[in-house]
Amino acid sequence: MTKFKLDDDTEYWAEDFVDGYLINPLFLPNVLTPKSPFIIRSEHGFSVHYFNPKAGEQFRCWGVFKSLDEALNCIKAGSVFRNGH
Repeated sequence: MTKFKLDDDTEYWAEDFVDGYLINPLFLPNVLTPKSPFIIRSEHGFSVHYFNPKAGEQFRCWGVFKSLDEALNCIKAGSVFRNGH
């Protein structure tokens, strides 16, 4: 794990930081959740998540992808869920 600094000057521990997005971030108690989407890498693929306090949820998943590039493309292109749909 490495500490990375986001554009909003918040710092998080994660396995990696690619194109401005955290990969497998570690969420510690009393640490703010990132406002930008992040990626969870597993043995089955890559899932894109974001924090959505308006929906009354902790995290929402935008999708699961076979490659990191596909997951990053999802984030960069946006999601229908970004607007609460």
